[in-house]
Amino acid sequence: MYAHRNRIVLMAEVLDISISAADALLASCPPFVSLRAFSRGLADGAFSHPVANHVVRARLKAMFVLQTLMSEECLSAQKERIDARSLEQYLVEMLDGRVRETFVAVFLDGQYQLIASEILFVGSIDSACVYHRVVMMSALSHHASSIIVAHNHPSGSPVPSQADIDTTRKLAKCLNIVDIDLVDHVIVAAGRCESLRNLGFV
Repeated sequence: MYAHRNRIVLMAEVLDISISAADALLASCPPFVSLRAFSRGLADGAFSHPVANHVVRARLKAMFVLQTLMSEECLSAQKERIDARSLEQYLVEMLDGRVRETFVAVFLDGQYQLIASEILFVGSIDSACVYHRVVMMSALSHHASSIIVAHNHPSGSPVPSQADIDTTRKLAKCLNIVDIDLVDHVIVAAGRCESLRNLGFV
């Protein structure tokens, strides 16, 4: 009860709305939908509520962008090989809770330090078309020596599909042609990350 009250107060402060409006907004969150997913859904228009006007949606969008930028800053500040835990935090901030599958590439230099990251494809609730040539051209444009790709599963399950596995293997082969290493393919779901490299598919 106390935790719920804190959520209401925090939501009211962040969105600059009344306590009663924040309470009504949180009460409309569908069962089994995380607060992150609900907030992202409100920001993107996937969920609607009378309280969630354009100002509220703009504040939520700004909050997610700021969180992602802070996580990216932590990666950029690292002077050695990119830290796996920081990378996972960044990918969760960028992808978790999105209602559509979103595919992102993280471009690395020869010392496995961050050059840039980019959302390359946005699909539907359960799939996203990945064009290997686009990934390759983006990596070349950033002069990347290696890349990590990631996408979210709106279903909440981090288990890779056969399509995920096939895409990973094909992408690794395509990138290998231009001497770019696919370090990993990460699936983000329900606040967690699953590495296809750890599963033996990279």
